[in-house]
Amino acid sequence: MVYTKSKLKLNLEKIYKSKIFVTLLFVVGLFSIVAFTFLIPPTKKNDQLAFETHSQPETPAVLGSSDVKEEKTEYIYVQISGAIKKPQVAKLKKGTRVFELIEMSEGFTDDVSNAFVNKILNLAKVLIDGEKLYIPFSIEELDSNFATKYTSDETESTIVNINTANKQQLTTLPNVGESTADKIIDYRTKNGPFIEIEDIKDVSGIGDKTFEDMKNLITI
Repeated sequence: MVYTKSKLKLNLEKIYKSKIFVTLLFVVGLFSIVAFTFLIPPTKKNDQLAFETHSQPETPAVLGSSDVKEEKTEYIYVQISGAIKKPQVAKLKKGTRVFELIEMSEGFTDDVSNAFVNKILNLAKVLIDGEKLYIPFSIEELDSNFATKYTSDETESTIVNINTANKQQLTTLPNVGESTADKIIDYRTKNGPFIEIEDIKDVSGIGDKTFEDMKNLITI
């Protein structure tokens, strides 16, 4: 096949134009990539961060019910009479002592037995529910049995601290002999002090009945 000079020139022009077109397309495409990469802000990442921020709100700390302990106040009723300015049946918090009850009753009268107050009355004694505290008058000191009577009453109502009492003191409790007293001392030596008076039932030989007989006579 023989090409004329004019036809050859035409073909060369077509090839030249097609190369320019391809080059132009390449340049436009490259420019578009560069513009997309550097000129358009990366909103996708910010949007994702914003979504994560809103989708994970801060959870406020909630104080569980097990962390809140309500303190239950226990009350007792004690009668005080005799040489006292305000005889009464008083409602007291458990653990109240004799001197606090006397202060609530406005103190002793002028004719109180000083012998009883100074030598017999235990002002530091812990009161128990249902107890009656009688303060004798000075005229009662003339009774020949005065000292024996009130000393005996005071001794019988003495509260025994089961965490500190010795063997002799423990045996003053109802149904507690020397053997049971030894068990109480052995128990607290091995396990530490009693936390509540009811814990004494963990000692072998002390059941519900024995505890009921002694519960108003013991403390911790």
